[in-house]
Amino acid sequence: RHTPRSCLETVLLLNKELELYKEDLLEKPAVLVVNKMDSEGADEKLRAIQSHLKDLAELPLRLPTGASLQFSEPLRPKHPLQFDSVMAISALSDPEGVSRVKQRLRELLDFYAEQSRVLAEQESRLLEQLTANVMEAGPRLV
Repeated sequence: RHTPRSCLETVLLLNKELELYKEDLLEKPAVLVVNKMDSEGADEKLRAIQSHLKDLAELPLRLPTGASLQFSEPLRPKHPLQFDSVMAISALSDPEGVSRVKQRLRELLDFYAEQSRVLAEQESRLLEQLTANVMEAGPRLV
């Protein structure tokens, strides 16, 4: 009933859906997991889209002539996702694939938590310095 979409078309449509729903979600860390790598021709399809996934902003402009991916202007994302990781698995034939995804998610959660902690410490030190400077000077009588 519907024309099947490629992986790339699906990613772009999901990107646009997030943009329309709550645009600040596009600033969050993102991981793309490409499943069904046990399907025939999956490796070639993945190689064909990997370079496009690195820069979704340029995607509609970089597609080769005659490509089937055609998005009208309203469907093109204005703020493309940036993926921290693109992982290819086969949940059916590679039981370790899901474990690798979980491990990568854990690594990214730890990384961003550490970044947040360091940033909070820097902000706290800056606030302490500013507060100390204001307290030292105090009000002046003229």
